[in-house]
Amino acid sequence: MPAGKGQPYVEAGYVMGLDFDHDGRAVAPLDMDGDGDRDLALLSLQGLQLMRNEAEAGAGWTRVRLRATKTHPLALGAVVTVTAGGRSQVDRLRLVEGFHTQHAPELHFGLGAAKAVERVEVRWPSGAVEQFGGVEPGRRNLLVEGAGVARAQAVPAWPGDAQPTVVGSPSLSVSAVWGDGVERPLGRVGQVTLVNVFAPWCEPCKTEMPHLAALAKRRSDVAVVAVSVGRDDLQASLDFAAAHGPGLPVAFANDRVVGAFFGGNARIPLPSTFVFDHTGRLRRAFQRPVDAETLADAVASTATPAVVTDYRYLLRQLLREKRHAEAQALLDEAVRRVPDDASARVWLAEMYLSVGQPDGARAQLEAALEKAPGDARALATLAEVVGVGGDLVRAEALLLRALEVAPRELGALNNLGMVYLKSKRHAEAADMFRRALDVEPHNPRVQQNLRDALEAQGLAPP
Repeated sequence: MPAGKGQPYVEAGYVMGLDFDHDGRAVAPLDMDGDGDRDLALLSLQGLQLMRNEAEAGAGWTRVRLRATKTHPLALGAVVTVTAGGRSQVDRLRLVEGFHTQHAPELHFGLGAAKAVERVEVRWPSGAVEQFGGVEPGRRNLLVEGAGVARAQAVPAWPGDAQPTVVGSPSLSVSAVWGDGVERPLGRVGQVTLVNVFAPWCEPCKTEMPHLAALAKRRSDVAVVAVSVGRDDLQASLDFAAAHGPGLPVAFANDRVVGAFFGGNARIPLPSTFVFDHTGRLRRAFQRPVDAETLADAVASTATPAVVTDYRYLLRQLLREKRHAEAQALLDEAVRRVPDDASARVWLAEMYLSVGQPDGARAQLEAALEKAPGDARALATLAEVVGVGGDLVRAEALLLRALEVAPRELGALNNLGMVYLKSKRHAEAADMFRRALDVEPHNPRVQQNLRDALEAQGLAPP
């Protein structure tokens, strides 16, 4: 996904839940349910997956099909230009793209906030160039060579019996029989939970399970549950977990668990690990062995609501393009939709700061600190707000509190250095910037701040 004009691409698969660890072969956009947004068909050596787009309806779109009268009827190679909202998009009709992938013979154009299509031009394979009127948003439009006017068509959905069925619906509320013989849910809302599916005959599980046990021992705020599919020999599963994942609680997968996590008749890949955030929402699923670093990253990702990550990305893009009114509207929407928790409030505050609204940031941060008084990131960001407002004494106090909680919080170290720099306590400022560089050695902002602190003391920069 491009980050803006002249900017590099940003890996968005993680946020969108499409970063499968599969041996991919082909991907094709399609519209299974006829709702106008693009679904995906993905083919890998692991099988075929159909991914339904469940995003809320937002931006407009239009779709065109072509029928040539002077060359081949499919009009392959025709070039279509659609102008809407003052912007033009160009696409070429083709059936094949990528590896062994055939698309529907139509073109899809996103319209953003535009309510109407202003202009459509088709350069036909015959060489003729034709303007079309009557192209409607939210419809499929048939453009026949020589007609000059589009014919609007409804977008068909696949027949009911052809619609794909959802395979599995992982949930912490599914009950299983645990090693103590009691049946209860796999987890509870309020705590990050990892559900690891294993079997006593699974060789990769032997190398993966110690990482899970180490994570559970290191993080008291994270629950790890080992679920065995080896129901024929319960003791073998308990012995396996004791040997390779000491301390992990063990549950046994009944038909409800297998159906919820893998579908009724699905193959069960071993090992599999499902990561749920504290709201009980599934955030990551690994159907392969995972190492300690991957587990740590997966747990860290649960601290930020995925919807906030999406909004931040879009906001940065709008600001780069100087589309400030749209950026403000996006921010207002984020405030309405983001879950009311401390981490989301901090992210919203940073979004307010990016559009130059410190009062909005302050309100979000104070709300976050009411819920989590010791949140180091909230304290550091609030210190930045009050420091910019000139209250360096309060900013220093907030930052010292943040560093008591998290001594290596990069933002707190850098912001405290800036407070000292503004207070002309240059030696203390330099010390804070050095500590910040111990956390992130190549951070250019902190490197420049350290140079400024040293030059203020008449010292040569490093």
